[in-house]
Amino acid sequence: MEATVLAIETAFPQISLALWASEKLLLPKTDLTTKRAASLHEALQELLETAGIRAQDLKHILIDQGPGSYTGLRVGLALAQTLEFTVGCEVKALYSTDLFATHFAEQVEPGETFAIALDARRRHWTLALYRVEDSGLKRLAEPRCLPLKEFEAALSDISLVAGPHSEVPGVSSPTLLPIPQAPELLDAFSLSRPVTRVQPIYLMPPV
Repeated sequence: MEATVLAIETAFPQISLALWASEKLLLPKTDLTTKRAASLHEALQELLETAGIRAQDLKHILIDQGPGSYTGLRVGLALAQTLEFTVGCEVKALYSTDLFATHFAEQVEPGETFAIALDARRRHWTLALYRVEDSGLKRLAEPRCLPLKEFEAALSDISLVAGPHSEVPGVSSPTLLPIPQAPELLDAFSLSRPVTRVQPIYLMPPV
């Protein structure tokens, strides 16, 4: 990856930023655990100063559009859209399931299909399917929020299931994965897609 890329991960409670510039990965020292919106701007300024560049030098912004938390997604998308409007950089979106899948793909043999499962609560689960091919990781289906019975039926032929939960309905031994951080958006760059207006996908379905 030669371009200068800012990665924004706010779909989960632990938010993070990462900057790829001059073929180096930069992470901020700014505390992102409090004052979420304000601290994101502080962290961005720190990253730009460390890299010795301006916001106008950003080529791409990678944003996790969810499924994820309502507040976190809105904060991250607001920053991405502000930069898109002010400096004209291209915004590319990833699903949070893409990040889990990129991590899990390291444990999967080529040709194998697997599922990423996220608990959406109220007896709903979010499901996305992937396959590891010789050319790399491929998303077979976008994330879908399903009622429990439909979720279990969709997994009936899938033996490999992973995600951030140690227990998944109908699955005997799901693989537990860590919550993604911003650098993992950079790892999943090949799955990203340009978007003119990112629509957040909230983890919990509407009431």
